[in-house]
Amino acid sequence: LDGDVVAVAAQRGVGDDAGRTRIVARHGARSWAAVVEADGTAHEVPPPVTADPEATDTDLPDRLRTWLMTCDTAILPVTYGDLAGAMGLDAPGAIGRVARALEVTMAEDAEEGAPFLAALVVSRARGSVPARGFFETAAALGCGPAPGEDEAAFHARQMGQVLAARATPVG
Repeated sequence: LDGDVVAVAAQRGVGDDAGRTRIVARHGARSWAAVVEADGTAHEVPPPVTADPEATDTDLPDRLRTWLMTCDTAILPVTYGDLAGAMGLDAPGAIGRVARALEVTMAEDAEEGAPFLAALVVSRARGSVPARGFFETAAALGCGPAPGEDEAAFHARQMGQVLAARATPVG
């Protein structure tokens, strides 16, 4: 590689992947990933073979919705990177793909008058709140923070409503 590696991430496995750690190094549009198993052995993760990763994203909003509605509550909130990993998205740009798919779910939720399921996903860089795009999308949909409500309070309210809706049996 010419130049410096611009990002290195380590993701700890949850659920079926507990005990495993995925290490990803990124440089521009290139990435390299490996998985370290619980016993210390490691193997390289091959890049996806899809020629156009964007072409496979048509069902991603539905897959994200299903995963977020059925995952163990104990792991929530989940980071964008961990959600991308749970969806099997390893290529550079995976977090952006997840963010765009979550924006689709936000539009669907706004249309239904439901709280934003995307509130269950937070940015590792911003701590315990979602990325700026979450708040920008909420505002664009006319469903942003109430007057006098800051982003953290809005997020907490949305997350509480989503968790309550998950706990309510359907039918």
